[in-house]
Amino acid sequence: MKPKLKEKVLFNLLSHGYVGKKHTPIVNACKGFPKHEINRVKDTINVLIVEGYIVLKTTGHDPDISINPKRLDEIKNMPGIRKFIEMNPYFKGRFNL
Repeated sequence: MKPKLKEKVLFNLLSHGYVGKKHTPIVNACKGFPKHEINRVKDTINVLIVEGYIVLKTTGHDPDISINPKRLDEIKNMPGIRKFIEMNPYFKGRFNL
């Protein structure tokens, strides 16, 4: 089973440590995805904001995003994210699973 785009976006933020007070512009969160998927990624980020998985932070330039720390355990237990973490021993030790 392939991970959903939501899980890929959340794992991208999680692997860079963008949780809580550490945040990044939406443009940077889209890096690493194919160019033809960028609009879908931005739409997915907006859906994740509405669902409460991602929090917006207003800054002097554009809005930044980070993972909502209150939903971190729920995010780590998503099947696609667990698969990413278990495939890579570095992440497995880092996220204490």
